[in-house]
Amino acid sequence: LPHAPSAQLAEEQADQIAMVLTTLWKGKNLPEKMPEIKIQGFLGSLGEKKGFAYLMDTTVTGRLASILKSGVLWLYKYHNG
Repeated sequence: LPHAPSAQLAEEQADQIAMVLTTLWKGKNLPEKMPEIKIQGFLGSLGEKKGFAYLMDTTVTGRLASILKSGVLWLYKYHNG
């Protein structure tokens, strides 16, 4: 794969596997080529006040990137129902 292992990639792969299984169970043919997996970006934190992010072709560093990562982790903890 052209992407580093991440939770975002695992989630996209799971969606793709579900689509393949559903297609096979319905007796339909699979497409010639699977759609490309697109990663939205990545976030990293280096301590409490330093971070880095690459989101939609934009690079963000410092405290803002760290806050973004904290927000994403909070969303997954409390709103991933």
